[in-house]
Amino acid sequence: MFKPVLTEEDKEDIREARKEGKSYNAISKTIDASRGTITRFCILEGITVDVSEKVIKANQIKGELFGRKKEICAVCKKEYKPRCDSRVPCCSRKCAGIYRRIGKKCRECGERCKDLRYKPYCSKEYYYESHIMKCVDCGVSFQREYRSSLIRCKKCRKEYLKLKWRRYYHKNEEKMRKKAEIYNFRNHKLKTEIVLCLECGKRRYVTKKQKEMFRYCGPKCSAHAQNRRHKMRKKKAFVEEVSYNVIYERDNGRCQICGRQVHKRWNPHDKLSGTMDHIIALANDGEHSYDNIQLACLYCNVKKSDKKTWLQQELVGA
Repeated sequence: MFKPVLTEEDKEDIREARKEGKSYNAISKTIDASRGTITRFCILEGITVDVSEKVIKANQIKGELFGRKKEICAVCKKEYKPRCDSRVPCCSRKCAGIYRRIGKKCRECGERCKDLRYKPYCSKEYYYESHIMKCVDCGVSFQREYRSSLIRCKKCRKEYLKLKWRRYYHKNEEKMRKKAEIYNFRNHKLKTEIVLCLECGKRRYVTKKQKEMFRYCGPKCSAHAQNRRHKMRKKKAFVEEVSYNVIYERDNGRCQICGRQVHKRWNPHDKLSGTMDHIIALANDGEHSYDNIQLACLYCNVKKSDKKTWLQQELVGA
């Protein structure tokens, strides 16, 4: 077993042995002490062999660290022993990261920044004062983002970018046309023919294959036209006003096509929500009256659409 503590005689023997140039392992065998205790003793007293200056300085620093007192962390305020000669007074890497982010000094007052939102300033007032700018064109004051080189407000910036793009396009008109031709050729989007929307009259550039398919500029115009057609058909086939509640009570709340119970309230995501179905569709010259209308679930009504022949089940106990 090794000795737990070195005596004064052992210390003198270690000093003489290190002057002679013996290694730590050789000294530990003669004194019966561990290698770690011998190295600590040598580092604390600065006992070294003829080595370079860098090693001597490192040993001196280590000796200072072993004898250093406890310090208080700047972030969590806990006591700790510093393991290395660091400039950041923190106990761990987490605290050091927080200290580097938050621990910077304010540019105006010189105090420590505590909130990351207002970095590199300590409060809202200094932050907003530094980020307020005056527009070059209209002279209105606006707030810019940190580290951004904006000189104009939003409105003036939009107008400026439009003018800038127009100038660039007029200067390089031939280049822009060539780029567009190459892009269209590569992506097989040779939209040369024009189609006018039947609802709003807007232009739409289309290929030859798409010319027969597209009649409207978008889904809004197509839905508006469909609703208008349905209303026109209803006016021609109108006989009397029909209420949904009367039909629901008359058919006992059951679908007249599949025979299932129907929910009274309308819900577009529910297949069993109740709807009014024209037995002979308005597109096929049907009437809008109680005789030609029946209760049907949403699924059956959509599936039936404007078909003339449709198999209907006889209801049991309706």
